[in-house]
Amino acid sequence: MKETISALVDDELDEQAANALIATLSSDEALKSCWDEYHLIGDAMRANSQIGINVRQQVAQRLAEEPTVLAPRRWFGPGHGHGRKLGAVALAASVSFAAVVALAAVGAQRCGRRRGG
Repeated sequence: MKETISALVDDELDEQAANALIATLSSDEALKSCWDEYHLIGDAMRANSQIGINVRQQVAQRLAEEPTVLAPRRWFGPGHGHGRKLGAVALAASVSFAAVVALAAVGAQRCGRRRGG
C-alpha cells in the first residue's frame, strides 16, 4: 500500500487508482500519517522553503519542561582522561617520597654505625 501512496504523491497513478486510494486514505489514520510523511520527505528532498514545520517552538518548549540536573561536574572521571594521568602522577610521587624516606633511614643507620663504631 505504501508503494501506491508513493506513486500517488509522485503523480504516477491513473485517475481511477488515485480516486480509490484517496477514498481509502480518508478512512485510515495510519495511511494518512504515511501520506503526510511522504509529502514531508518530498518537500525536504526538493529543499522546499515552504515546508510547514516549525520545530523551534516545540524544541524550546520541551527544553523548558526538562528538569534541571544539579550535579557536580566530574573533573577527573573516566570520560575525561585526566583520571589516569592524575593517578600515575600520584603513584610516582608516592614512590618518590617512599624512596626518599627509605634513603634517609638507611643514611641515618649508616651514620649511627660510624659514630658508634
